[in-house]
This record gives sequence, structure tokens and C-alpha cells, in this order.
Amino acid sequence: MTNLRHEPVDPSRFDRYQLGFLDGHRTRGELVDALDALVTEDKLTIRGPSPGPLDPASRRAILAESLRQGLTRLASRALIVA
Repeated sequence: MTNLRHEPVDPSRFDRYQLGFLDGHRTRGELVDALDALVTEDKLTIRGPSPGPLDPASRRAILAESLRQGLTRLASRALIVA
């Protein structure tokens, strides 16, 4: 993949999923919903602070923070304009 500076980059799997959802039609909440659906479909795995399954609220909180960090990472790698 090439970024906006025409440099090659190799985004993580999570970042690739994020990029696929960034079409300008989703709010942050809707982005979290889309990522949560991937977790539910076992296409994406997240880990909480303790072993075992996460309750939905904890899972969404982790996804919301992961999204925030991911958007910052994508912008710093010139894959999106923030």
C-alpha cells in the first residue's frame, strides 16, 4: 500500500479494517459498531486486562480506545488526513 506521501507502508490487520470503514459516512460510534461486529464474527480479536470473555461494555470501550489510537496512527503514517 502507498500512503499520501507516495511511500510504501504495511498497515496492521486492525488498521486495514479501519481503513475499509473510513468512507466518510460513519460517526465514531458507527465505526466502533463496525469493529464490534468484526469481533462478534471472530474476524478480529481483542484482549482485555484480564483473561476470559469481555462484557459488551468493556469490549466497546477497548474498541473505542483502539479506534482513537488507530486513527492517530493512520494519520501519522499519512494514510488518512486528520
